[in-house]
Amino acid sequence: MLAQHILWDDQGILWLGQQGEETYGRRNFLELFSVFVSPPLFSVLHGRQELGFVDELTFLGKQDGPRILLLGGRAWLVNHIDWQRKVAYVEAAEAKGRSRWKGEGRGLGYQLCQAIKHVLAGEDTRECWSRRAVEKINELRSEFPWVERGNTAVICGEDSRSTWWNFAGIGVNATVANELAQIVQSKVEHDNFTLEFASHLRTQEIEQAIGALAAQDPDTWSPSVDERAVDGLKFSECIPSDLAMAMLGSRIRDSSGARQVFQESVRFVHV
Repeated sequence: MLAQHILWDDQGILWLGQQGEETYGRRNFLELFSVFVSPPLFSVLHGRQELGFVDELTFLGKQDGPRILLLGGRAWLVNHIDWQRKVAYVEAAEAKGRSRWKGEGRGLGYQLCQAIKHVLAGEDTRECWSRRAVEKINELRSEFPWVERGNTAVICGEDSRSTWWNFAGIGVNATVANELAQIVQSKVEHDNFTLEFASHLRTQEIEQAIGALAAQDPDTWSPSVDERAVDGLKFSECIPSDLAMAMLGSRIRDSSGARQVFQESVRFVHV
């Protein structure tokens, strides 16, 4: 901050420098005294129409290629993210995915994803469910018969791409995907429920990579963070870029969830 003239040093006494005055002095230093009392949310706009809000975790993870959101039962392609105003601009798009219920792009936590897995792996119904809900859940259960409580499954499909269904949430999978990509030396895509490997990787290579990562300490893992997210940090001008990226990574990382995922056995299913 001294080097960027945000602060000024007068024989050990620090005060705002010229750049600090210009950046934070307007409106009587309101930015310095305001605090956040709720999780940071991004509003999603289609033109001037507000479609809803998504958690910051939706966009923090670095992603190659287009980013798709499912909101209001429709798919939306993210065209631009205004990190400072926390607004995502979208346009209508065709959803791409193997299942109709996968919420691509929108970040979900470990506990919620595990609850979804618990319902899919069960056979029971509840009195509070409507007849339509019972029919839909039974339909989904029949589409994913390999989902079981107590273990995860790597599905080896006909297109040679293997998908690890671990229902771990966006924080865990963003971190695990980055670590696995370094082990297999290949891109690993992720969402709330899955990690998808490149088609050239063999089942044995994937099994060895998961086993190698399981032997490590999740507290040492780090996700891949979108560098542009630093612009959305309050007082980002005052923080060195490496510390800012580390802080954003800590927001995504879910070491506790990752540890629980790797305590489960992994099955390989060929479909």
